[in-house]
Amino acid sequence: MNKKAKEIGSYFDIAPENLKNVKNITPFMPFGDAMYLSTCRSAIDIVLKDIKTNDKMALLPGFTCHAVVEPFIKNGYKVIPYFITTGLFVNMKDLTRKIEEFHPKVILIHDYFGFDSNKELRSGYFRQLVKKNGITVINDQTQSMFSKYEPISGNYFLGSIRKWMGIPDGAFLLGYSEQINYKEDIELEDAKKKAMVYKNKFLFDNEGTKENVLENYRYAEKVLDSRNIPYAISETSKYLIDLYDLDDMKKKRQENGQILLNAITENDKLLFPFNEICSDEVPFYIPIFVKEKRKELQSYLAKNNVFATVIWGCPNEFVDCIDSETRMIYDQILCIPCDQRYSLDDMKYICDLINSFEW
Repeated sequence: MNKKAKEIGSYFDIAPENLKNVKNITPFMPFGDAMYLSTCRSAIDIVLKDIKTNDKMALLPGFTCHAVVEPFIKNGYKVIPYFITTGLFVNMKDLTRKIEEFHPKVILIHDYFGFDSNKELRSGYFRQLVKKNGITVINDQTQSMFSKYEPISGNYFLGSIRKWMGIPDGAFLLGYSEQINYKEDIELEDAKKKAMVYKNKFLFDNEGTKENVLENYRYAEKVLDSRNIPYAISETSKYLIDLYDLDDMKKKRQENGQILLNAITENDKLLFPFNEICSDEVPFYIPIFVKEKRKELQSYLAKNNVFATVIWGCPNEFVDCIDSETRMIYDQILCIPCDQRYSLDDMKYICDLINSFEW
C-alpha cells in the first residue's frame, strides 16, 4: 500500500457513483421507528422543548462537547457538569452529591467510545435516584449506538449516525411521541456532499488539493453551525445507510480496535483507558491518554497520513467547574481511528508509527 497516497482518519468521503441512483425509498433504518433528523443537536433541542418544566437545571457530563451543551443554553437551562474519571466512567459520588445539591430536572449521559464503562448507571440505585427526584434522563448514544450491551435506562435516546459512516447528515431520536414532518436541510446536504465527494476524488483520483478538501468541510460545518431549527434526515443519507453492511462495519471496528489495543506499547507516557473489546462492544475510536508530547505525537502521525483527533475542547461553561481528573481527560486524550474504512494492515501501520515515536 502506498501510504503517501492514503489517509487514515479524518472526515468520511462519498464515492460519487454511490450518489447516482439516490431515490426516495423506504430503507432499512438501524433504530426502527425512531425519528430521524439531520443532526443530533436538533434531537437534543426537540427533547428539551418536550420537557415541560420551569425549573431549568441540568447536569451534563464534565467530558462532553459544545454541541451538546449548546441546545441546553439555547433553551434557557443552567448547566452543571458532573465529573468523569480517567477510566471514562461517571464519578457516582459527585453525581449523587450534585443531584442532592442542585435538584436538576434533566441529566444527560454518555457512554464513551462504545465501551461498557458506566455499569453503575444501570444499577437500581441510579434508577431509584432519578425516579425519586423526578429527573428526566437523556441517553446520548452517539459513541455507543452499535454496541449491544444493555443500555442505561433513560426517557430519551438519541445519537449522531453521521459520525459513524459516510453520509451527509443523520441522527436518531427515540422516546419522542409526536410525529412531525420536518423538511430536509438541502443546503447542508449539498455542502456535505460536495465536501465528501471532493475528498473521495482527492484520495482516489489525485484530483484537487488538501487545502480545498479542508475548505469544503469548513464551509459545510459553518452551514451546520448556523442552524437554529430542526431538519429531517436527507433522502441521500437514508439511501446510503441502506447500502451499508452494518454487521460488517461492526466486525471491522472490533477487529481493528483490538489490533490497536494489542500492538501499541503502553509506557509511562501513554496509557489505555480500555484494554480489550468485548463481543458486545463496538468501538467508535480507540482512546489513549498521552501524558507528555500529545501535540508532538499527533503531529508526527499526521505527517505520516494518520489523523488522530483530540475530540472536544472543554466547553467554556465548564472551564472553571470541573475537577482535575476530568480536566486531565481533555488535556491528554487522543483518539485513534479504527473504523470500517481501514484494514488490519492499516492498523499495524498506526501501531508501528506510535511505537517508533521518540518520547
